[in-house]
Amino acid sequence: MILSSLTAMSKRALAAIEQALTAADATLRRKLDQTGAKRPHVTMVLMRDGTVVMRGNCGPESLTKFGEALQKIGQAHSTSH
Repeated sequence: MILSSLTAMSKRALAAIEQALTAADATLRRKLDQTGAKRPHVTMVLMRDGTVVMRGNCGPESLTKFGEALQKIGQAHSTSH
């Protein structure tokens, strides 16, 4: 999944990020499967321009909770700086 506003990132660079993230996600899934620890997970790259590339095995409810947790982290970070 890619969420992007206006971006100047080239299609080639974005494709490279997608490919690397897909490989990282596959490695994580394989390692979790090997240990019998099949857990929901999200692997994400957030670019400076706001582009988000994400891989994972979470459903909408987990992603909503993840988004809420990120908002709390962002709020805590902005008040501490």
